[in-house]
Amino acid sequence: MTDAQDQVKRTRALSTYPLKVRLVFTLTLTTILVIGMGVSIEGACQIAYRVTRGSWLFLSKPEAPVVAFERHPYLVAAPKPNFQVDFIKHNSAGYRGPEVSIPKREGITRIVTLGGSTTYGAGAPEAATWPSILQRNLGEGFEVVNLGVPGYTSVENLIQTALLISDFQPDIAIYYEGWNDLRSVHVKNLKSDYSNYHPRALISSLNLSPPTPHDRSAVMYFLRSRYFSSSWQDPLSFIELEPGPLALTDQVDARALSLYERNLRSIVALNRSLGIKPVLIPQVLNYAKLTGDSRYGWLPYVKDKDIRSVLSEYNKTMQAVASDLGVLYIGDVLRDDFPDEAFIDNGHFNEIGAKRFADIVTERLKPTMSAN
Repeated sequence: MTDAQDQVKRTRALSTYPLKVRLVFTLTLTTILVIGMGVSIEGACQIAYRVTRGSWLFLSKPEAPVVAFERHPYLVAAPKPNFQVDFIKHNSAGYRGPEVSIPKREGITRIVTLGGSTTYGAGAPEAATWPSILQRNLGEGFEVVNLGVPGYTSVENLIQTALLISDFQPDIAIYYEGWNDLRSVHVKNLKSDYSNYHPRALISSLNLSPPTPHDRSAVMYFLRSRYFSSSWQDPLSFIELEPGPLALTDQVDARALSLYERNLRSIVALNRSLGIKPVLIPQVLNYAKLTGDSRYGWLPYVKDKDIRSVLSEYNKTMQAVASDLGVLYIGDVLRDDFPDEAFIDNGHFNEIGAKRFADIVTERLKPTMSAN
């Protein structure tokens, strides 16, 4: 008997069984085939993960992300109070540095420093941040309070000035601005509060997006990596980022620059209304690393090689605001490029850079004040 004849015989024999039996047989066979295909696909994906990542996904364990920040109702995010991991520590007020007495102690000249991650001291121990070194330079009778937060722009610093720093009763407020404001350069139809892009990006950079589920299935891992994102749970993820007509050029974004100027003027006005002396410092970056024709990621629509020329317009605007409003502008930090060995990366200071920066600030600041 041939194979074909044998198959016909089996088919005829099966047809003699009751309908329910035939259905169960068909469903069982289909299920076995589907499971077999699924196992084969999963196995292939596990092997692909092993080849590309160097380990087996099904043996991996989820790593809890270090989250030093928390959601904030109008600042988007803020440092967690009383947080400590490795050399990063926040005091009970939620900022880097020692505990701050409120109200301020008598006989103390208190200085608050505001800015982004370079003021906060990302990647650096507390003693190697420029506000900490400024404190040591100024010595007894002065108190420097570091209110820098990674990712903060002049928008967040404006909000801090309007609503938060009065509790600290500072005599002087130093603003180190520019780098983070460049994130909104050439964003199409940029909103006056930067909300087209900046809030979503800040949530992502500070690890505040809903965590991605830990997949042991390689199929789910690759599907999630390719097509899905846990950010769908966050309404801010639906903000669409579109480039403006001058994106990825070295041309000035007049809209973004005008908002930056507005923010600086508002910051100065608020400080004066609170009886605080404002000080403005332009941004320093590691231009030795910013020479490529691509983007390193933090600034969506500015090429690395164009950052210097674009940022210089922001620094000039800060200088013009300071001159117009009679504010101390410490442009000496731009006198000579900081060398590559002064940075951890593209713009964050190591201790060498932080000391050089703090020494310049000290030199310009001291003649304008004296300890109480």
